Amino acid sequence: MKLFNLLLLVVVCVMSTAAQQLKIPETVLKSQRQKYPLNKVLLWQQESDLYVAQMEIIEVSYWSSYKEDGSWVSTESIIETSELPQEISSFLSTNFSDQKITQASKINYADGSMKFKTVLNSTSLMFDAMGRFLGRGNVLPK
Repeated sequence: MKLFNLLLLVVVCVMSTAAQQLKIPETVLKSQRQKYPLNKVLLWQQESDLYVAQMEIIEVSYWSSYKEDGSWVSTESIIETSELPQEISSFLSTNFSDQKITQASKINYADGSMKFKTVLNSTSLMFDAMGRFLGRGNVLPK
């Protein structure tokens, strides 16, 4: 009987968690559908004041960010480390030779700029489109 009660409690908790889904503003949903009409959102998240849609397009993961008013901010896509500019590879070899790249991505911003992000263990490093080091963490366009 105790096992049954425990299972029942787990089921109730799971159902109530699913019911508390993130409420996405209609302006954001409309903007996302206009920008990526053929792509299904796998997951919505809220990061600070942004709504982030996770999508997968031909086995590549994408994250598209929007403000509450629906304006598109950026789209980040996973890339192969071989797609990083040579300047980034050289910088990492010189300054982080003891660490392995665990993820690389390209970020396109609404202002037309582009940046690259590499993750080394748990550290994110940002680079501009020319491969110049910008800093640690997520560095937004100026």
